[in-house]
Amino acid sequence: MPVFDARVVQPITAIQSEYSLFWRAPEVELLPAMDELGIGFVPLNPLGAVFLAGKIDAHTTFDPTDFRNAMSRFSPEARKANMVLVEIVKAVAERKRAMLLAWLQRGYEDAPPSDPTQLFAAASSVDAPPQSRSRRRKL
Repeated sequence: MPVFDARVVQPITAIQSEYSLFWRAPEVELLPAMDELGIGFVPLNPLGAVFLAGKIDAHTTFDPTDFRNAMSRFSPEARKANMVLVEIVKAVAERKRAMLLAWLQRGYEDAPPSDPTQLFAAASSVDAPPQSRSRRRKL
């Protein structure tokens, strides 16, 4: 794992990486390594580049320079299919404030919210019981 090698050259306080219900790859190697080394994690795009916030749908058009044009998960077909996930997130969010940020934070205690000035209070106020944590893994 490169993080082990990198910390020999330079002390690492935190790493920022994409992490959302769409992209959970950091759970495989990165987050366990960071836990082992005591390195913090800053999630990038926890709302799936605003898709999970319900701000875009299958009919949304992106500027030609937008990075989402190059990602298959943002194709019109994928966005249409993934609207089911958006509806699930909305339904859960109605029951739990800041559900997605709590999802990120509760799995890894050291993970700060992406925008601490606006989101820390909301995310830290959510009590995510163990059954919620197991449900999020099934999403």
